[in-house]
Amino acid sequence: MPNAAENEIANTEPQPRKPVWRIVGITMLLLSVIPWFIMPALPFLGFSAGMVATLTTALFIIAEVLFYSGIAILGKEFYNKLKPRLNPKTWFKRKGGAKPAVEHEPNES
Repeated sequence: MPNAAENEIANTEPQPRKPVWRIVGITMLLLSVIPWFIMPALPFLGFSAGMVATLTTALFIIAEVLFYSGIAILGKEFYNKLKPRLNPKTWFKRKGGAKPAVEHEPNES
């Protein structure tokens, strides 16, 4: 049976702030954005048309695999939080409904 000193030593070990799987998943999501920035630059780098098409396809597949793998690692809860932000219809909507920026008072004439 461990004594009190051994229990105290065991309890003082630093605990990781975030689980490793979460860091890996978020890293994969962030890395999935990089190919999207590279693809538009490919035609200007002097590659042939066939090579640009091949590289664009490869980068697209890499980006998608990284994105969906990151979502799979992070789980359904994270996906449900992320899903509304991925819908372009909601990108420019105000929270709390559409209200005029300035309220006008009626003219007193």
